[in-house]
Amino acid sequence: MKKLFLISIIFFSTLNLRAEGTQQLFATYSLGINRLFIQNSLMPIYYSRNQRTSIDKIYAIVASDFDINKPGSITLIPQTGFTLTVDLPVDRTSALTSEGLKIQTTKTADGSTCDFVLYIHKINKATIPYSLNFGSAFPYNTATPDFNGWGYRELNNGIDPQLAATTSRNAFFLAFNPSQANDSLICNYYASNNNSQTGLNTSILASPDGISWTSIKDFTNTVPSNNATIDEKRISLLLPVGTQYVKYFLIAKGQNDPNININMISIKRK
Repeated sequence: MKKLFLISIIFFSTLNLRAEGTQQLFATYSLGINRLFIQNSLMPIYYSRNQRTSIDKIYAIVASDFDINKPGSITLIPQTGFTLTVDLPVDRTSALTSEGLKIQTTKTADGSTCDFVLYIHKINKATIPYSLNFGSAFPYNTATPDFNGWGYRELNNGIDPQLAATTSRNAFFLAFNPSQANDSLICNYYASNNNSQTGLNTSILASPDGISWTSIKDFTNTVPSNNATIDEKRISLLLPVGTQYVKYFLIAKGQNDPNININMISIKRK
């Protein structure tokens, strides 16, 4: 019996180790959401309010093992005093597209409705070596994004991935099969203008599972300026063995500090 119990522990521990990302919780009374759980998330769920259209948007970036058809992959519970007038459908795959998954809550007291759209960006892992080109010479199609090897906070209309504010939405992710010894991340990483940097703190982090993260490069008011040379803008970082995710993250930003651009990204195998 002891042997069987031990085998069971090892078996379930192995299953847990295989899960990537974490379950994230989002809640807001204004939308009538008491609990929105999304499994395998790589970052906190981000809520964007659009005052003009009255349609709110919720964004999540999830790991490659996220299964939208799995029971419990998304859980939505309304606030007390609200009902789900447009609930999660059986087929939720539109959340993985630029169309998004449309949901509506209704306030019981006055019949007012809240409409919101859920976008889930699932990053499918790329194979090393690979490269991503962003910028005016390599514009990507924001209408039908391909999240093979990368994920961004939202469907951004810019031609460069950009870190612009110190909220959880400001992260850019790479995903790939486990790195080996001497695999390197190479990219252009620079400020969007030449303003003085007074409170700009950013990090590039690596993770084997999308859960535990280790910084491989920190910048404290040292991000190359917009007019720096190409060599100054380009960085090369050795990845820890077994890395499967890289996160570019903006920790702090002063009022006049520049945004951060990222492009010409590649992971090379020596």
